[in-house]
Amino acid sequence: MAFSAGDETLSTSFDVHGSRLADVLYLRQPGGGALDVRADGRLVAQVSTREHSVATDVLRVALPEDARSLSVSTRGRVGLYGVATEGPRAGLVYDAIGIPGATAEVFLRANEDAFAAQLRVRDPALVVVMLGGNEALNKSLNLTTPEKVTQQFGALIDRVRAGAPAAACLLVSPLAAAVRTLDGDFTARAGTAEIGEAIRSAALEKGCAYWDMFRSFGGDEAFEKWFAKGLMQEDLVHPRQLGGDLLGHLLDFALTRAQLAQAQPVALPPVKRGQPIDAARLSRVFERLAALEAGGGERVAMLQLGASHTAAHFFSDEVRRRLSARFGEGGRGYVAAGAASRRLEPSGVRRSLLGPWAVRDAREKRPADGGVVDPLWGLTGVRAEGQRTARLEFTFCTRCLETDVTSRLQLFYVSADDMGGAEVRLDGKPVARLAAPDGGAPRGVGVLELEAPGAMQRLEVRNDGPGLLSVLGASAELDRPGIVYDALGLPGSTVFTIAGYDRDGLTTQLAARRPNLYVLWYGTNESALPDLDIDEMKRAYQRLFVSLKAAAPQADCLLISPTDRQARLSDGTWGPARSQEAVVSVIGDIAQEHGCAIWSARDAMGGPGSMHAWRTNQPRLAHPDHVHLSPLGYTSLADAFIDDLLAAYDSVHGRDGG
Repeated sequence: MAFSAGDETLSTSFDVHGSRLADVLYLRQPGGGALDVRADGRLVAQVSTREHSVATDVLRVALPEDARSLSVSTRGRVGLYGVATEGPRAGLVYDAIGIPGATAEVFLRANEDAFAAQLRVRDPALVVVMLGGNEALNKSLNLTTPEKVTQQFGALIDRVRAGAPAAACLLVSPLAAAVRTLDGDFTARAGTAEIGEAIRSAALEKGCAYWDMFRSFGGDEAFEKWFAKGLMQEDLVHPRQLGGDLLGHLLDFALTRAQLAQAQPVALPPVKRGQPIDAARLSRVFERLAALEAGGGERVAMLQLGASHTAAHFFSDEVRRRLSARFGEGGRGYVAAGAASRRLEPSGVRRSLLGPWAVRDAREKRPADGGVVDPLWGLTGVRAEGQRTARLEFTFCTRCLETDVTSRLQLFYVSADDMGGAEVRLDGKPVARLAAPDGGAPRGVGVLELEAPGAMQRLEVRNDGPGLLSVLGASAELDRPGIVYDALGLPGSTVFTIAGYDRDGLTTQLAARRPNLYVLWYGTNESALPDLDIDEMKRAYQRLFVSLKAAAPQADCLLISPTDRQARLSDGTWGPARSQEAVVSVIGDIAQEHGCAIWSARDAMGGPGSMHAWRTNQPRLAHPDHVHLSPLGYTSLADAFIDDLLAAYDSVHGRDGG
């Protein structure tokens, strides 16, 4: 890390030819100074690094298409880690992060939180640990042991997984090396093979892949040949450029062979398409879609309310992608307040909670002391409560490069007499304050509306205290026609859960989202209830529809009936969930009563009992719990849903239809 201090201005520059995105990684700290970022001399971003506590942060900057250089200037006390740049297209990004003379122990000296935070920003699919040469040197000098090396590499992988838990890991053995003898000749350096085996042991212990570069090189006996061909440097340790290129090709071949060895024929998912959806019950939203497709019209907002199938985001991400591809993209929409989640990143969202936060949800039971659970929840059934100094961040459209569009943001929070005062920032600049309502207004939901240039936005909320600040969520849209699809799911919830939310608070939030279509996907958890009260379930839907219609009386509605669910029987086998048939029947009745379209997820899976086929399919489409689907399962189900929804739309508004 590079530091600057005092009033002096220090700058560093980077070649960004061909890049459209730059991440500037820096340190937030008490007394922090300022960072200025310029592209070809023009100021493109500015941020203060001052913070109550120490934390690693990132400033994401969209670069002009023809940018050639990027300069970062510091004023005051600033800690700068570095800059990562990427091009405009999807593809492979390979970060090379090396420290001359480094060992695993050297990397372990880094601050754990900073190390994890920087890995999290880079979001790697694979982390390659190519160390060991200096450990081999230390082994030859009796300064370390293979056992110690195994322990250190294992500890390093633990730290890698703290910052990149979903990434694969590959450990690489050290390269053969030599030492000169007194007569000027050279001989193999001792200990290289032993250290390679120690690293291999760490890989096996931690579940990482291992590539034996030492043996691919040819072992100690091959060193003389490599040196004679000019592939190794005179220090007898490091390869020359051509030698490094050759080693890179060998790693490429090893990875390709491993990929081909793992490749298996992919079975087609057993998804049934062709379920008719009543287009007449979706006439208003279909008309708006037709206007979009004709090149006019306005945003079309769809709100999917449900439980874990919705909260997983795999289904809703695919629905959003398919609809946006045809009708245009209008922005990500609503995201709950909460801790960092990798499941949000595919849809271009990052979020974080820093400082003293507690995240609560609507599944909370009544306290044992007889107190009452506050029913004021966000649209996902979540509320994040922050004490003084707590900070929350949302970053929307994380890889968007558009600068000629306006973003519209909403911040949802609990408005109360005892709330803490909070500063709201956009891209590091203060833009608003949240404060207790005037005149003793009742406790309720507050919605702050913001507008900002550009597609990529970072929204921050900082509680200045002294009271508690409760944040429910935030939304971001692009100020242009297109699809906005909100995924509003709470794992483990039922229709009884959302029907118990504070009615005014729920209605206020729904109305702020201005929906054109409600998609309700409850029933999977109700199917497992052994003592399900059918009449109470119907009353819960009635209470929910009061809020839905009060918030958006012109919105259409579509109910997705539950997926197939199985329960373990007394003999250890699996059978239908106890209340599944009753739930399917009730949802059909509710759709009919409220004029909603309906689509059966269970029929798309293959009907009753289809969960077994989804669980045993290769690749797997459902988890062993016989309840939840795999990412591929959710994506396949979403494609079936959109195929049927678009078939209904095309029957009246299709390109080739009327």
